[in-house]
Amino acid sequence: MSNRLGIILLIMILVVFASAVAIAAGEVPEHDHEWDTSTWVSDENSHWHGCTVYDECEAKVDEAPHTGGTHANGGICSVCGAKYQDHGNSYEVSSYTTTSTKHIANYKCKFEGCNEVYVGEEEDHYFSPWERVDNTKHGRTCYDCSYYEESNHTGGTHANDGICTTCNFQYQEHGINLESIVAYEKNAVGHAAKYACKYAGCTNVYISESVLHEDTNSDGNCDACGYALPSSDIEPPVGIITLKNALITMNGNPGTKNNNVTLQISATDESTITQMALTNENSRSASDLHWIPFAEEIDWTISPGDGLKTIYLMLKDEHGNASLSFVE
Repeated sequence: MSNRLGIILLIMILVVFASAVAIAAGEVPEHDHEWDTSTWVSDENSHWHGCTVYDECEAKVDEAPHTGGTHANGGICSVCGAKYQDHGNSYEVSSYTTTSTKHIANYKCKFEGCNEVYVGEEEDHYFSPWERVDNTKHGRTCYDCSYYEESNHTGGTHANDGICTTCNFQYQEHGINLESIVAYEKNAVGHAAKYACKYAGCTNVYISESVLHEDTNSDGNCDACGYALPSSDIEPPVGIITLKNALITMNGNPGTKNNNVTLQISATDESTITQMALTNENSRSASDLHWIPFAEEIDWTISPGDGLKTIYLMLKDEHGNASLSFVE
């Protein structure tokens, strides 16, 4: 009996030794699997239940891909609890939220296929220098978020030659407009032309050098500026008055029986006679004279009563030369 037990024990030892040798050699002995269904075994892609007989046994049951991982749960499998998705801030910008002065970066999740974003902090734009867009505008771009803005040129004046004070582009063309004289500076000798600036709306003028007056058409005015030139005529007009249809008196003087008469005026002057004044009184006072346009005939009322009558005539030419003539 004892010999039989010894043989059985020896056989068992040999079996265990053979199994150990096989395991050590990377071989798992044949055995009936026993599954641990209370614990999931997993790798990065799937999970399963394993055999508990030998640690080296790689047999699997219930194997399936991980599932249920989201950005919100950190990529945890809802079946086995293993983390199989690596969510987190990749610091790779997917887009920007912008205003006219600031931007906020939206960063991608580092798990491929996840559309969730990480919102960064609000920052000021970091703009490029202003550059000319066209003759009316300039623009600039934020280096970080590519936000672009435009505005109109500004600051141009006559003094700075129409240079934009923001982008330094010359958007206004100032300069002398030789086809537009706005006025003249005049004196008795000559004149200087005031030329407009060629930029519309600019009120500055360019003043030319002074030149002498010219009167090529002899009208008494400068051809260019219209200045009334001093006349060489300094002599007053000369004239006489006669009675139209006058009677001859016994002493040979012209006469009339009526106080209402028609006067005939004959006058000469180097220039044009423009005005005349008639009076029955011997007065050169300006308050006593009534100037009227010159005419060769005029109806007149002489002073009442009989006897010798005197009519006084004042003549004036276009240059203001005046004289007094008498008729009895």
